Amino acid sequence: MPKHKLVDKRAQISKRLRITIIAKLVKDTSVENIAQDLNLSPNTINRQITKIHNEFIHPSGTLPEHLSFDEVRTTNHQMSFLAINAENGNIISLLPNRISKNIIDRFERCYSLSSRKAVKSVVLDFNSSYHIFIKRLFPNAQIIADRFHLIQMLNHVTTQVRIANSYLEITFKRSFNL
Repeated sequence: MPKHKLVDKRAQISKRLRITIIAKLVKDTSVENIAQDLNLSPNTINRQITKIHNEFIHPSGTLPEHLSFDEVRTTNHQMSFLAINAENGNIISLLPNRISKNIIDRFERCYSLSSRKAVKSVVLDFNSSYHIFIKRLFPNAQIIADRFHLIQMLNHVTTQVRIANSYLEITFKRSFNL
């Protein structure tokens, strides 16, 4: 049987239709509306959601040697937790909130201790409280400060000092009528 680039082996829908479903899901459209727009059944849409969940949200059980944790703003200005493979930028896990208990539960439930012990480093920003549970989840991992957030914080402090100095200079000139 010849292989087709348009349809995966044993697939019921084309790759292009699957991408269209994902694009409509991102726009926060209901399953019924997507099914009606694409002339599919709601069950087909739900199967695709499950497949997406298993491929991207639910990990395969192995972790990279180097992880990066960060927060991202998602729908309704909600902050979500993001775990990334620090070597290639692939998303490892995206959780709808940043609650420590949920993050710990996710990694303990989905990854064995031996897989978590294989993690050598975790990159964090300075703001996060993740460093509290990193050693519990990844006993052999080194915690590394994120360069981007370090430079961002230094720029913020420099700007604050610059504004404070200019304010002092203005008040000094006014008090002595210079």
